[in-house]
Amino acid sequence: PTGERPARRSEQAGAWDAKGNRLVMFGGSFAVPQNCSFVAATSETETWIYDATCDSWTLSKSATPAGRARSGSAWKDGMGLLIFGGRSREGTSGLYTMYNDLWSFDPDADKWTKVSNGGGIAKRFNVSMVLREDTGNLLVFGGNTSGSGLQYTPNNDVWEYNFQSGVWKELKTAGNVPAKRFFAGALWDSKRDRFVIYGGADAGLFSNTAKFKDDIWALDFKQD
Repeated sequence: PTGERPARRSEQAGAWDAKGNRLVMFGGSFAVPQNCSFVAATSETETWIYDATCDSWTLSKSATPAGRARSGSAWKDGMGLLIFGGRSREGTSGLYTMYNDLWSFDPDADKWTKVSNGGGIAKRFNVSMVLREDTGNLLVFGGNTSGSGLQYTPNNDVWEYNFQSGVWKELKTAGNVPAKRFFAGALWDSKRDRFVIYGGADAGLFSNTAKFKDDIWALDFKQD
């Protein structure tokens, strides 16, 4: 595409709007990693929309959530881009500010709306997050609940947000469960009504004891 476009970045949140044939993304960091050193991360507030039909980018003019990186993201028809959680920090040391708020961005109205302040689910980032297509609710698995950049607290809890009631509810799953992790990929399997996760990392991330996952797990919601 020609014209205005986003600057290079990492750790942004984004989702694809299949009906609108466009990508919507928010936040991220402009920091460039350097080997054996820490660089000052940034916590951006930009919202960008890429129109695949017109092959062009547009920068939103809307007021935004607090700048952050590593948020969970999903798309919900009628609401737009959903982002949950994330973290931000100024400088190269100290604890991160973490979030558990839920926001939606409607690209047609060019407007951000706060959906939830948290309500039970702990502040976290690097979650696995999908939209339940059978109910329209939001699912969040795991993530990191530590504000330290040197120590990590992975999780394996599952939370569901009901947009009608406006309530977060922890789902008590039965049987075997995935090991605690963050950075896992996720999708919703609409044929089988399952929340599927793959991979991720444990508390030893970025250390000599790191264990990266290569397992696949599915949480089955289908009613017999």
